[in-house]
Amino acid sequence: MKQDDTTGQPSGKLTDIRLDLIEYAAMHTLDELLIRALDKIGEMADSAIGFFHFVEADQKTLALQQWSTRTVNEFCRAEGKGQHYPLDQAGVWADGARRKVPVIHNDYYALAQKQGLPEGHAEVVRELVIPIIRAGKVVAILGVGNKPADYTEKDVEIVSYLADVTWEIVQRKRAEEALIDSEKRYRRLFESAKDGILILDADTGKIVDANPFLLQLLGYQHDQVLGHYLWDIGPFATIAASEDAFETLQHNEYIRYDHLPLETVDGRIVEVEFISNVYLVDHAKVIQCNIRDVTGRRQVEAERERLLSAVEQADEMIVITNRDGAIHYVNPAFERVTGYTRDEVFGQNQRILKSGKQGPDFYQNLWATISNGNTFKGQMVNRRKDGTFFTEAATISPVRDPAGRIVNYVAVKRDITEHLRLSAQFQQAQKMESVGRLAGGVAHDFNNMLSVIIGYTELALDKVEPSGPLHADLQEIFKAARRSADITRQLLAFARKQTISPKVIDLNETVEGMLKMLRRLLGEDIDLAWLPKGGLWPIKIDPAQIDQIMANLCVNARDAIGGVGRITIDTHPVSFDAGYCADHPGFVPGDFVLLSVSDDGCGMDKETL
Repeated sequence: MKQDDTTGQPSGKLTDIRLDLIEYAAMHTLDELLIRALDKIGEMADSAIGFFHFVEADQKTLALQQWSTRTVNEFCRAEGKGQHYPLDQAGVWADGARRKVPVIHNDYYALAQKQGLPEGHAEVVRELVIPIIRAGKVVAILGVGNKPADYTEKDVEIVSYLADVTWEIVQRKRAEEALIDSEKRYRRLFESAKDGILILDADTGKIVDANPFLLQLLGYQHDQVLGHYLWDIGPFATIAASEDAFETLQHNEYIRYDHLPLETVDGRIVEVEFISNVYLVDHAKVIQCNIRDVTGRRQVEAERERLLSAVEQADEMIVITNRDGAIHYVNPAFERVTGYTRDEVFGQNQRILKSGKQGPDFYQNLWATISNGNTFKGQMVNRRKDGTFFTEAATISPVRDPAGRIVNYVAVKRDITEHLRLSAQFQQAQKMESVGRLAGGVAHDFNNMLSVIIGYTELALDKVEPSGPLHADLQEIFKAARRSADITRQLLAFARKQTISPKVIDLNETVEGMLKMLRRLLGEDIDLAWLPKGGLWPIKIDPAQIDQIMANLCVNARDAIGGVGRITIDTHPVSFDAGYCADHPGFVPGDFVLLSVSDDGCGMDKETL
């Protein structure tokens, strides 16, 4: 290397090149710097060609980074800048990298190992290639070529020095550009982020920066927040103990609010997710606050919570299964009706409710309907956990994903067991009402005929001597007609066509006269017990009303039994004094006759009452 004779330092020309490159690097790009360096080195080495390759960390890959100006303008038309290719496929010019020593080829054509050059490549007559080595590894190759005279060791010294100088400046430039690129990327991310970002001074809490999304979200201008304390800005000033929270953040270096309401400039409230972390940047602590608008998400969550609440509180059973019928969800109504808990049925097939009351054809039709995307509606009998049966009305529908594929089935079911029982009772009542109307009509006509028979019998009795043979026969006819009239009166009472005609009666005699009809009404499965109490006070009432009351009470008792059972009718006198009536509103003091009808049926629970 050319040195100053008195100092041993590089000559003034080389120093000037070094200073020029340092100054040039400050205002130009890496590519421009490399071109400048190759041009300067080419001038010093009197070389028309100059090139610079990076060597990758694997020491096996080359990347052409730049040609000198003369190389591009006068000699080389081949493409290749920025391309990577294996070192072991490079020609003899790369021997310097392979051997880690400078290489001189002053007669390139005479080299036996030379490889053909790509089309448009500069013609090489002679070349000098310098490997740049750091920490024992080749990091780059700088080469010059086509000097009019042979390259010498003096050229090796000059080019080696300038190659090292170039590498040091290139490294600084690469680091500088990497930092600039990083800052640009950060700024682009900061400016384009769809979340709010707030940068704070970790020591003071003053706002260093705020991105456009946050400013737009809250309605502020940049200069309205920059340099201000966080807790002095409107939305954050409303946060309870925000300054204390900042101290907590300083201490813990982290704070989070999942749902933080912030008020905008125009008075709107937005729900945000607020996360703050403390970071070390250039040996100084800064706080980055990430603020995400979750208003829409909160609305969706609230809607989902309302929907889930409605499903959970629904009186109907709701069941969600996968495509195979395995249960994924049941609501409390399902637990209440079936006796199974949610945990017990999760993952189970709905076959656990199967009662055997429906045949295979029923279930085949059900699955064919819903698997084809249609809705099934129908009734089925299922079995509870305790083994009892219940009837349900079910609507089962497919649930599709956004692509239209069936992913689940949802069933809405209603326990109609009681409804069916009441419906059957209502139908029976309608039938009995029809029978009553028919009986009333027949009884009315029959009563008219009996009135004629009784009337003529009374006339005949007046005309016949009591001692005559016909008198006894007429008396029997009269008694039979009166008994028939009593039966007719009971039928009219049953049909509610008898006019009210109160009279003083003995309650025991009246009820006893109805027993035959009541037993026929109740059927053979019901045992009717009659327990009259003697010494009852006479009462004044229409006997037909007693008949009607007794018929209704006994029929209700029969329905409550629902099979074989016992109904008891009893009477006894009761008295209510003033003290009793004071404790029981609606009662009046006095003597009364009590008529009661009891049964051994299921009775009524508190909810029914």
